[in-house]
Amino acid sequence: MVPAIERHVDAITELPAGSAWLASSDDCPYQAFRVEERAWGVQFHPEVNAARVAVWDRDQLAARGVDPDRLHARAVADEGAAIAVWSLFTRRFAAVCRD
Repeated sequence: MVPAIERHVDAITELPAGSAWLASSDDCPYQAFRVEERAWGVQFHPEVNAARVAVWDRDQLAARGVDPDRLHARAVADEGAAIAVWSLFTRRFAAVCRD
């Protein structure tokens, strides 16, 4: 399993016809997907690192049932693996978009 930070209020609960399910998590079944050949979506945050999590609104996280300290600690612990995977992911995604 590849670590990824995900915090969102809305979530995709069903994919449309012609979709490919690409990634999931315990909290959200459709973390990444493709619709046909040119529409791609992610619900997690490949751009977020531990420093960014540290400045997220703690009250808002807590109101949604998220422990801000636990989320940050997990982001710190996972950061090395996450950066390696998600920086490559974003570069490859950008290359697909350029084509």
